[in-house]
Amino acid sequence: MYKYILFDLDGTLVDTGEGIMLSVRQTVEDMGLEKLSEETVRSFIGPPLKAAFMEKCGLDDEKAGEAVKIFREHYSRENILLCSLYKGIPELCEKLIKGGKTLIVATSKPTPFAKRVLENLGIDKYFADIVGSELDNSRTKKCEVIEYIIEKFCIKDRNTVVMVGDKAQDIIGAKQCGVKSVGVLFGYGSFEELSAENADYIIKTPDEAAFLSE
Repeated sequence: MYKYILFDLDGTLVDTGEGIMLSVRQTVEDMGLEKLSEETVRSFIGPPLKAAFMEKCGLDDEKAGEAVKIFREHYSRENILLCSLYKGIPELCEKLIKGGKTLIVATSKPTPFAKRVLENLGIDKYFADIVGSELDNSRTKKCEVIEYIIEKFCIKDRNTVVMVGDKAQDIIGAKQCGVKSVGVLFGYGSFEELSAENADYIIKTPDEAAFLSE
């Protein structure tokens, strides 16, 4: 049914929460901002970073840009490798590839960071491409990432594409691009969040995504 399987990174392939949340806390402290609750810090996992700082910390565009720079300094220097693969992901990738599928990472994380994480965990080999945002804060919206992939791979039939992710923005981005979506519950999203955006499928474990190999 599907030829191109697009995967979000944070909360879908890899549990990157520890490094992201630590970097958020360090950024807030460095900027002298009001301390955030653990729930709010956790909400930074997945969405575009600049928008998250504006929404969660009440920063204007300039200050949010400054926060992103500080965050990236902490994250790239010491926190990026505080992550782990979700159980079953390598096996899922193997099965999908054996089924003739093309796997592509579609993330809001900057592309160099995404590549570093996947290379360190040894699963970059499964993906035909790893596409994220740019370091100048462009291409941060999930729909922009998906459209870039569709254009780069010269995909004519959007019915052959499916987006797999754990957060509302993955489902929203897929719908904006006219492709199907799979919401996963082993990441940082919830059933309520994913169902509210009408994800086409919702799964509890990586094993349940095996139907995509058909």
